[in-house]
Amino acid sequence: MTIEISSGGAHPERLVMLPSGHVVPREFHDGVRGQIEDIIPAMQPGVSYTVAQMCGLEFWGPLFDLERQDAGRCVIWMVIAGALPLRLVGCPHAQPKRYERI
Repeated sequence: MTIEISSGGAHPERLVMLPSGHVVPREFHDGVRGQIEDIIPAMQPGVSYTVAQMCGLEFWGPLFDLERQDAGRCVIWMVIAGALPLRLVGCPHAQPKRYERI
């Protein structure tokens, strides 16, 4: 579950609070989701992928380390919520996490 909040001010930014308590911009959250939704049809069954692989170099490459961590947090919560047809594979504490199409 995500909670949408507004940052207020003259130029309010729509934010998403993840169940972990982390807050990310709605535009970033939706961008990560869009990248992954676009690649899911091409994912091979039984093959695991990292968030970086699913997002692709064009999206992933320019991200700072903290943004990459936020992208990973977004994906794990989308998977837990059933918002993406993926499942976590391997050790849940491993980094980077790996996902398979379901």
